Amino acid sequence: MPHRYRLFVHVTTFALTLLASLTVTASHMGATPRRDRAVRTPVAAPTAAPTMLTAAGSSGRVRLSWTAVPDATGYQLLRAVSGTWEAVPFVKVSGTSFTNGSLTNGLTYSYRVAALASGAVGPYSSEVSATPLAAPTGVAGTAGDTTASLAWTAVPGATAYAVLRGATSTIADMTVLVEGLTVPAFADSGLANQRSYYYRVRASGLNSVGPWSPAVRVRPMPPPPSVPPDPLVVTAGNARATLSWTAVSGVTGYKIYRSTTGVFDATPIASTAGTSYTNTGLVNGTTYYYTVAAYAVGGIGPKAS
Repeated sequence: MPHRYRLFVHVTTFALTLLASLTVTASHMGATPRRDRAVRTPVAAPTAAPTMLTAAGSSGRVRLSWTAVPDATGYQLLRAVSGTWEAVPFVKVSGTSFTNGSLTNGLTYSYRVAALASGAVGPYSSEVSATPLAAPTGVAGTAGDTTASLAWTAVPGATAYAVLRGATSTIADMTVLVEGLTVPAFADSGLANQRSYYYRVRASGLNSVGPWSPAVRVRPMPPPPSVPPDPLVVTAGNARATLSWTAVSGVTGYKIYRSTTGVFDATPIASTAGTSYTNTGLVNGTTYYYTVAAYAVGGIGPKAS
């Protein structure tokens, strides 16, 4: 057991007396002084898991956010792709949000997050999932009489579609026409003929909304004439042929077609607003065949016999 020695030094100088006391602890005089050791207290892991973890997917990315855990110094995230969890955390962050980019559209990504405190890991949150979505492709519009029919290619991972419509193709000037479509097609009705309408489509799915497609223009038109201008009468003359036919109601005019074989080319030789036409400059002795079709803003009707 160490012995304790007390050393007294007494000095007298003039009228001043100085008394100094020195305490030395040693097993014997001249022993090495004792040194204290530093003891490190273990850092406790966070006891709470992050809450309110949310995911918002778009094209090729998922944005995650969660509620902060008290005293946390950071967070680490686990990820699963199409239900298969990765073995180790794929990212560590200091804040309470993260955007996971460069993802494959149409695949489902799941996430869990845990708080960190000086390297110690707390419990993981419940999981949240999202499926990034691409913009619809192959969007096509077909005009009808006061109608527009839309169709597009199905988007992988999509569960519903929305359609945007406007008088211009600028997204800010367009309005959502319909949401929640479960098939890649839509028929719009009650439109004004001879007026242009612009449409865009986007997909939505598991916690995700994709971008709008490129715009497609549709111009509804009334139907073409439904009846031919029968009967058609042709009278031959000297190097000429005179045609006459029955008027069709509500049309813009008539297109005249000619052939020497009885098979008519798609290009008419003339158009007229009346119900007769004289074709001159013909070669006498040659047989010519004629037909006539009425036309309107909606197109060309059937040909006469």
